[in-house]
Amino acid sequence: MLPARPVKRAAFRLLRGLFGYRGRVAEWTRGWSGDWMVFMTTGERLGPFGSHAEGVAAEVDHVVQMLVAVL
Repeated sequence: MLPARPVKRAAFRLLRGLFGYRGRVAEWTRGWSGDWMVFMTTGERLGPFGSHAEGVAAEVDHVVQMLVAVL
């Protein structure tokens, strides 16, 4: 999950590269305002979503739907 805007996405990637996916910086970046996009490994894009949490929920739902379709 990444910010939809390219400049914010670049800052997000830089900060996550420097500080990782846990800790205060990671938590802070999850709270950024603005639209978020989900980039699936299948090449699909979901979003934009108004919050990080909304995007995570949509990503989980999408993966569950994919698994149900396979089973």
